Amino acid sequence: EPLAVGFHAAMQGGARAGQTAVVMGAGCIGLVTMMALKAMGVSKVYVVDIMEKRLRKAMELGADGVINGAQADAVEEVRKLTGGLGADVVVNTIPSPAVWDSAIQTLAPYGRLIAYSSQDSKTPIGVDFGMMHSREIEFIGTLNPTIEDNDMAVKLIAYGLIDMEEVIDGRFSFEQGKEAFAAAMKLGAYRVIIKY
Repeated sequence: EPLAVGFHAAMQGGARAGQTAVVMGAGCIGLVTMMALKAMGVSKVYVVDIMEKRLRKAMELGADGVINGAQADAVEEVRKLTGGLGADVVVNTIPSPAVWDSAIQTLAPYGRLIAYSSQDSKTPIGVDFGMMHSREIEFIGTLNPTIEDNDMAVKLIAYGLIDMEEVIDGRFSFEQGKEAFAAAMKLGAYRVIIKY
């Protein structure tokens, strides 16, 4: 299910070989989106997060580079990595107004911002529609994968192209449900499985 979600977001971006993508957030959805983009042949995929542990995991799983948003300006760093152009596709998995602003500013002309992360509708996010118009950038919302996305996720796992073991932090028996939920709630946790 998480891989189908990430694959769906990657497909919405329409990125392909020769293009650059940035994934905002290195949680489970961010990591599987990054892996899906790489499996689709996107030339360079960079990941932004503020947790070093997650950034190390992103590098282990094939990111072409990582940016610690707490230590550097993500927009400036992406511009450096892309020769001043910005990214063709940006997938945001973090519901933060500041991150949305960075995601928008990180886009190259004709770029696509894939809005995976939900955002509280009561918290406005400023958008410069003049810039959107002049740079011809697109905003695309995404949430639920299709049946085809689920089918592709199964194939990506079955063919060994993506190893989901990398985003599983632990397995617990049904009787250990309380411990499983405690593990899942820890800061920086990925996925926890309860075996029935």
